[in-house]
Amino acid sequence: MGLDRPPEKYKISHESRRRTTGSRKTHTLISNLVACVPLPKCCRIKIEQFLDGCSGPVALTAAEDILFVAGPVQKHCKRGQLPVSVARAELLGNVRSLTTHVKRDLGFQGKIGDHVLLTYGDTMYSDANYTDNWRGMTSDSMAYATHNPLEVLDVGLNDERFPVQFCPIEKKFGENAAECAMGITNVVETSPGQGILYFLKNHRPDGENHLVGAGVATVTMSNDYPAIPRVTRLSEYWWDGETEPWYGDVGAIRSGDHIYAYGHAKSTPYVYVTRVLWHNATNLSCYEYWNGKTWQSDRLYNFGEKEGVFWQVNQGQVIWSNYYGTYMFVYSDNWMDNKVLAKVAYTPTGPWSDPVMLYQATPITNGSSIYAAVPHPYYDESGKNLVVTFTNHPNLIQAVNVTFA
Repeated sequence: MGLDRPPEKYKISHESRRRTTGSRKTHTLISNLVACVPLPKCCRIKIEQFLDGCSGPVALTAAEDILFVAGPVQKHCKRGQLPVSVARAELLGNVRSLTTHVKRDLGFQGKIGDHVLLTYGDTMYSDANYTDNWRGMTSDSMAYATHNPLEVLDVGLNDERFPVQFCPIEKKFGENAAECAMGITNVVETSPGQGILYFLKNHRPDGENHLVGAGVATVTMSNDYPAIPRVTRLSEYWWDGETEPWYGDVGAIRSGDHIYAYGHAKSTPYVYVTRVLWHNATNLSCYEYWNGKTWQSDRLYNFGEKEGVFWQVNQGQVIWSNYYGTYMFVYSDNWMDNKVLAKVAYTPTGPWSDPVMLYQATPITNGSSIYAAVPHPYYDESGKNLVVTFTNHPNLIQAVNVTFA
């Protein structure tokens, strides 16, 4: 999903939108739009069948998003047939850094240019034997992916050769590392050398979590070699953790002109989504919120099942699958059953399919579990194979290669 604007043939004019008020007109316009893209027949039929259940602006926006993503990847004509089916899954091993010794979790992925940035949660400094002796930690960190899924490259290390805090803790907001943590997910590219990152401020004195609020930070690549990304928070936070969803804490994806950010919320098992035009991603007033039927400019304060797009999700990330020609959400759930799961949909808001198990993991500690399953599609752009990482508690990231049928 490149950074160019959608070609005009994938866009629906303002005048056409204004005239398109009836269901028949909507579907005629969509059919013409779909027909202009050289997609395989099976993919075109699936898209038209899905859009047939939509109407008005929702259908038009869905058509644009689907075709902008699907059009450029039509070279991958050999696609998998839904529902998702796994031919085999192989545990590759433990993920380690080439340049330091740490224990950490999460490991979301995002690209800026040719760099794949892996973003982590709590990062404990360790030694060559990975003992539990205390040496210090950060609440998040960043490393680059390599050609080997089991090896990552940490850059910008401190004087003791350990990773530094990636999304900063700011004294101007009254924060200190002893009590505050920054939860982060994947970086999303907005322009060459630039991106954004959604963060969740966590005030946790004595280890008790209080999720204060979610916000946005900019990510700027340096001209050094290796490039050292610089993260700048735009504010203490934007969305209040008590009354609004924590947008971005279940990852984000850029699709066409929009960035979609998914988030949990307090006292609910559902996940909610906001979106923004990529060039307005640093402007809070430009965000729209999914209310279960359409996008609204008013912020979401009253939410429940209707507004949710996922349910009982632990952590995961949405990607585009070239193999299936759909969005794919790879995740672990809240049941702590050691399963890596996937759902698919034709739009970022769903409706999403029933989950399919990609891999059954084995805990490294009796009575424990895995969490934070994350897909890494850049290892095989065809989508036939998908590397997935997950955290095996406590703080061991492992990788598995999934081959679809």
